[in-house]
Amino acid sequence: PELKDFNFQRIFLKPFVVIMESPNSREDVRELILRCVDNMIRALAKNIRSGWRTIFSILMLSASDSSVVIAKLGLEILHRLLDSCLPQLCTVVEDFLALVKTSLSFVYGYSAAVLPPGLQMRALCYVACCADAVASGLVHGGIEGGPGVHGYAGLGGEGGGERGVQMCIWKAIIDGLSEGAHEARGGRGGLAQRGCACALRAVLLRHGNLFSAKEWRCIVEQSVRPALVRGIRRDGSGVGGLFSRSPLGGELDLVREAPGKVPGEEDERFKRISMQAQSEGSSCARVMGKAEGLVEAMLWDLRRGGDGSLVE
Repeated sequence: PELKDFNFQRIFLKPFVVIMESPNSREDVRELILRCVDNMIRALAKNIRSGWRTIFSILMLSASDSSVVIAKLGLEILHRLLDSCLPQLCTVVEDFLALVKTSLSFVYGYSAAVLPPGLQMRALCYVACCADAVASGLVHGGIEGGPGVHGYAGLGGEGGGERGVQMCIWKAIIDGLSEGAHEARGGRGGLAQRGCACALRAVLLRHGNLFSAKEWRCIVEQSVRPALVRGIRRDGSGVGGLFSRSPLGGELDLVREAPGKVPGEEDERFKRISMQAQSEGSSCARVMGKAEGLVEAMLWDLRRGGDGSLVE
């Protein structure tokens, strides 16, 4: 196995990234690379160590591939990785952050082709799985910092202490879902965008009790509200009605009333919907957490023409 602080695996896997990035590479070659990566994960996951972030770079590139076959294969690998390697990835914060960003890349980080909505919905469940892992305390360790690693301003320093590390991860998850609520494309009627909004709501509903009042203020002011404002400004749809004189100025009073209460985990109707959603979705070997189970149920409702609120 690679020793701690060594980077041999990362360097060894780098040529795979170069080939995946090349516009001249053939589809069958890119597929072969993904299958090689899949075999390495299946057989030698515990020895990958520094190579994880390179593997996640490869999977992120598969999400932006012009071939849906490549994108599907990348998502399948991510699915198996979550089932078999999640505890291992939770021991290095940077690897876990790469896992979060890779999951989000299948939601809205594509460029050459619009992914099928089903793939995007599945990836949202993986983001919720990451949120459950953070909430349960599985993710631990320090953080090196660097590009793309930021916490919330005003919380006593970015990445300082265990709570600072957790908030860096929460910010990556919440920022990603907030951005997806107006950036994601795919599906009829903005299905991908609504899916991101539902996933964000599910994560905050199930794990919002973990945040202090100060942390909640930072989440709303630095993640959720800016994304909503950008979404409103970019919205080119027709005006159906005016709810305030200036929805972009001051408070977001364009929302007339709060959504109804989401059923609790012990609610019989929620259990029934959740079981139905999981039976129709891609089965996983792991036990679903609070947020992932709720996201599964919400997306099941969306796919059937509902609004994802699960409110009767």
